[in-house]
Amino acid sequence: MTTAPTAPTTPVLPLPARHSGGCPFGPPPVYSEAAATGPVTRAELPDGDLCWLVTGFTEVRTVLSDRRFSADIRHPAFPLLVAGARELITDNPDFLRLDDPEHARQRRMLTGEFLVKRVESLRPEIQRIVDEALDRMTAGRTTADLVTDFALPVPSLVICLLLGVPYEDHNRFQRLSRTMLNQESTVEQLREAQEEVRDYLRDLTARKRGRTPDRPGDAVPPAAGAAAGRRARVPYRVVHLRDAVTARDLVSGAQRRTLSGVPGGAVRAVMCGAR
Repeated sequence: MTTAPTAPTTPVLPLPARHSGGCPFGPPPVYSEAAATGPVTRAELPDGDLCWLVTGFTEVRTVLSDRRFSADIRHPAFPLLVAGARELITDNPDFLRLDDPEHARQRRMLTGEFLVKRVESLRPEIQRIVDEALDRMTAGRTTADLVTDFALPVPSLVICLLLGVPYEDHNRFQRLSRTMLNQESTVEQLREAQEEVRDYLRDLTARKRGRTPDRPGDAVPPAAGAAAGRRARVPYRVVHLRDAVTARDLVSGAQRRTLSGVPGGAVRAVMCGAR
């Protein structure tokens, strides 16, 4: 939650705090210092808005369980940790940034696609993607960039597998993923990439349904939409194109944001522990 900037009587903590070394999966030291002074700390967001940083265990549980707090990113007071990010917010965000009941409805749409049996069925193809990336990194080379050669392309190709992206579109999808993961991308570049990804996913979903993409009210099921119908316990015909595209967009964004940082972070954590 945020409030309009006022003249604070005590120093505020700038957010987000940067790591100063050590394990990349641990909190920045300033967060631990803030927690030592009290469970709630006044902080400032990149756009200048003031907010509260909650670090106390009991207080965090209260925030997460009390419905008076909202996860809806469309709320004008939602605390954003990237300057200018409010310009990128759409009217149809993924369920990670929504409140119930819409959050629960969209979550049910995807649950079946990530059960153990379903994920295990993808293991051979994921193993092939990883093996080919490692082969390219070591073929006739003595050095390689873990992030550029592995951490970025592997998650992107796995996402292509999950979404049913045709092979001929892989380069386009990876190019857009690189733009959206690049911290130096401008707001305009991020907006253009975001819009192109959503337009592409909408077209891909429509193609897999054998329909044209200019009929947003049509019903359903594409690759991500079949599960949507099963999980929601409704006939396939009522899972709309908008929901199918939202499901694909969520898988694309969540997997890209999560997986791309894990390999590099894990290697750094191992190296930090070895010192």
